[in-house]
Amino acid sequence: MDNMSASDYDEISPIELNIRVPMTITGDDNRVSSDPSASANKIAIGIMHALKTVSMNGSGLPMIDDSGRPRPIKIDIAAGVNVDGSRNMVGDAAAVLPTNLASVTPQDQQNTITVQRLVNDIAQGKKDIKKLEQFETAEQETCQKRTSPENFNREESDSKKKRLS
Repeated sequence: MDNMSASDYDEISPIELNIRVPMTITGDDNRVSSDPSASANKIAIGIMHALKTVSMNGSGLPMIDDSGRPRPIKIDIAAGVNVDGSRNMVGDAAAVLPTNLASVTPQDQQNTITVQRLVNDIAQGKKDIKKLEQFETAEQETCQKRTSPENFNREESDSKKKRLS
């Protein structure tokens, strides 16, 4: 590839991927811990891994041209944050966590304390960032289970049974 001129490079059919993954926040008084650059980086790494796997398996995606030259790969990822509302906070975990814990529920207080400890431990090199990601994933799964239609219908049915008895 070192012997290729700019015109040779332009003649090769590139692999181009344009990915748009905006996060849209609607409503008021939301606190969102987000790092769009980290999201874009994870996506790019995943794509490169997938391309490498496809290339190694000979799965129909040619990674070289007819002359044996590698095809250029261009990945454009836009992972921005769109906010529609007022009094919303978007930033890293330390920036969006409440500092006055008196106004939140005991469960929110515990979650906030846990996240703050993890952030401090990560900053001091005591823990890996994976712990924070695992916590976020568990919280998302819990929230999804709580707000799922099946769970909502079950809770509504249980509530009706209690009223009838």
